[in-house]
Amino acid sequence: MNVRDGKNALQEIFQTQQYVDFHAMLAGLASSNVDVLCNCIGALLKANGFPYVSSNFEVGNLNVWAGHIEGKLENVLIVNLKTFECGGAYVDLLSVTYRALYLIETKFSAFCYLPQDMREREINSAISEIGLTEDLYNHILNNW
Repeated sequence: MNVRDGKNALQEIFQTQQYVDFHAMLAGLASSNVDVLCNCIGALLKANGFPYVSSNFEVGNLNVWAGHIEGKLENVLIVNLKTFECGGAYVDLLSVTYRALYLIETKFSAFCYLPQDMREREINSAISEIGLTEDLYNHILNNW
């Protein structure tokens, strides 16, 4: 996985509004460019503070591993490359991270021109709308 390429790919996806959510991105990239998909998932995991990420392919599935200790990674996501269904412990976390980063890269850039109290109110409203706590938002933002 190349996380830097994944971050660049995600930023391009967000700016072009190519995929509106995590599951649309999975389906779109799994059918067209699995390497970019791996890199994007790696970038989403890094945004959640996982320093070590890897992936492998096994019987039509993409398996993604992540953790804080090299050599002790956990399988956190499985993507069926034929049906585009996914499972694993971090599906929901990756989905909300995708939405948070989408907001950061698109909508929130316009907020920088607002007075601080309005900016904070708009950001808090947007993050609560997607079911994100302020702590998780700050964690993602700091790691992005």
